[in-house]
Amino acid sequence: MARQLWGVKLDRSPDDVEVIEALAELAVGQHEFEQAASLHARVLNIAPFRVSSHIERADLLAHAGDVDGARRELAAALQRFPHVSRLREMGRGLGLSDDLWDQRVDAAPIIAEYRDGGADYEGAGEVLVLDRDVARVYENLGQRHIVHQVVHLLSKPALDSYGEVVPPDGAAVLTLHSIKPDGTVLEPELVPGKDGLSLRHLEIGDLVEFEYLVDVDPALGVPGYVDLSRFRFQSLEEPYHRSELVVTHPRSVALRVESRNGAPTPSVRDSAATRTLTFRADRMPRKVAEPHHRSLVDELPMVRLHTDLALKPWLDLLSEQLWRAQRANAELEAKVRDLIRGHDKPRDQLRVLWSWVMTNVEDGGDLARPATRTLAQRRGDRLMLLRAMLQVAGIRSQLWLIRDKFGPKPVGGSHPMPEAYDTPALAVWPDDDPEPVMVTTVVRKVPLGYLAPAHAGSDALQVWLAPGDQPSGRVDVPAASPRFADRRAYTLNLSVDERGVGVIGGRIELHGIEAIGWRQILDEVDADRIEEVFQQSELGRLLPGATLDLAQLEMEQVDDIDLPLVLNFEANASGVGVQQSGDLTIASMFVSMNQGQNYAGLPSRWSGLLVPYAPQLEARVEVELLGTRLISVPKPVRLESEYGSYERTIAGGGIGRARVVIQTRATLAEGVVEARAYPEFAAFTREIAEFERAVLRAH
Repeated sequence: MARQLWGVKLDRSPDDVEVIEALAELAVGQHEFEQAASLHARVLNIAPFRVSSHIERADLLAHAGDVDGARRELAAALQRFPHVSRLREMGRGLGLSDDLWDQRVDAAPIIAEYRDGGADYEGAGEVLVLDRDVARVYENLGQRHIVHQVVHLLSKPALDSYGEVVPPDGAAVLTLHSIKPDGTVLEPELVPGKDGLSLRHLEIGDLVEFEYLVDVDPALGVPGYVDLSRFRFQSLEEPYHRSELVVTHPRSVALRVESRNGAPTPSVRDSAATRTLTFRADRMPRKVAEPHHRSLVDELPMVRLHTDLALKPWLDLLSEQLWRAQRANAELEAKVRDLIRGHDKPRDQLRVLWSWVMTNVEDGGDLARPATRTLAQRRGDRLMLLRAMLQVAGIRSQLWLIRDKFGPKPVGGSHPMPEAYDTPALAVWPDDDPEPVMVTTVVRKVPLGYLAPAHAGSDALQVWLAPGDQPSGRVDVPAASPRFADRRAYTLNLSVDERGVGVIGGRIELHGIEAIGWRQILDEVDADRIEEVFQQSELGRLLPGATLDLAQLEMEQVDDIDLPLVLNFEANASGVGVQQSGDLTIASMFVSMNQGQNYAGLPSRWSGLLVPYAPQLEARVEVELLGTRLISVPKPVRLESEYGSYERTIAGGGIGRARVVIQTRATLAEGVVEARAYPEFAAFTREIAEFERAVLRAH
């Protein structure tokens, strides 16, 4: 009866794959394996890329006794889908070769060599005894990987890390167990309610062996492209006793090797059809993490194997994914007309549209989210909504993806690293100025046109989205506008008596990211806690060693994000100076200008030092002495270096008077200081520290 009902349905829809598979399942239930195999052949005529039907058909042919037919079915399927491990597994059972499987290794001799070799990794919480990735690239550019790891657990945190092992998505576990020091092997347990496999009774000194198989489909969006990602041979977390990457690929597939930071040179083995590259490193100690290090891509030994990647096809694929997101509807068009009514200049229209989006839309979701949905829900990607609104207003804009200029750079002639261009922005041309206004929409308190130091003056990928856009490709991001310079300017007045007690007050003018940060605080912190935050974050910078108690705080231009934020304050001060032989001695470092000192705490470095951000600092401090007169003041100094600058001048008053005005200006160069240049950088900061040790003396 069931077969008749399915048959009637099939007569109505002869190409209904689900109906055909249901009939095949009924045939299997009746042990009609040849009939079921025939039905799966029919499925493949309709859906030739249905891997499961190849597997079912081969299995059914084998059950029917046609082993040669099953073998032929699998061989044909493997010609089309060579990277599918389920096909390979069945093929091995029927005598078909699998060169990836043949490259698996037994961990026992590797563990024995590790135990007997006397390797000393003092202080390590765990040791990666084996880290091995065997990769096979096929003619269709699909991949299979067997990843094999053995970890020696030497600390409580290591036990916690490996108590439950969660395989990567889509991975097939080949081996997972713990090994006791006496060689006893304990298998894992599957605990209901947990995502992974549990290794019970782990103790310090145990080993964990984990091996899994994973398939990687061809990159259909960018034909001809293969990327095996990066493989590291060293780490900041644990020593690598043996790390190995083995890659076999057709000789017809031209893989390039991006080698960084002294990665091992591969051995090469060729056959008639394939080439095998083996990279191996032994006994690589753990690198000690240093503060403020740059990206480890530029520091640790690693390789990346890939085919040539032309940026245009990659960007074309991105364009295809994003162009629908900018489409407008009647509601969006009406909203734009309403917002720009009365604003005739495109630059004013840009500001109105940007302000409305930043005020009324919660940022969330990705660039591909339709702008119409974002408008309707008041939540989504602000940038693409603004792009759609600008299109309606007739204001030219283009989507740029900006690279962090302090981040890793492509190695010459190798991978172009499009994934490094990860900060979207709009380049907008509201008038005839050839330089665009750069617009970001992530942070509400960022002025229109401001770019972070890591992005201003960098390079970007321009993405074509509509007729009238420039073609996709590389572009240069404008340098930071002087009006958006990151700057702190102090204008301070200090009155102090012979006991070192007095009052300090004045104004702190914040520009750029300094103002952005404070405005965000004002948005997020309760009003009754603002003075507490100011006491900690701002007064804490002034008069090191003194005690300051805030008496008054007023802020100007809080809501006008295009203008600097001004903090006016007054505080009572004690411990400003010390008595020495009847003289009052006051440190001249009223506010420290030595930003580099925060980065120069190590005697030496192995990694590049990253200074991601350093505002220009200025201070004008007028000191008024009550009851004493100056007998010495700091000398004017000036220091210029590739790492920054420092200048101090006496702008008024001086020796013999009860008043002195000291002006100081300092800069620190942003970017990466190479490890070999670090001693010079540290010497630069020490010289400034010496300048700041100068004192005023009064009697």
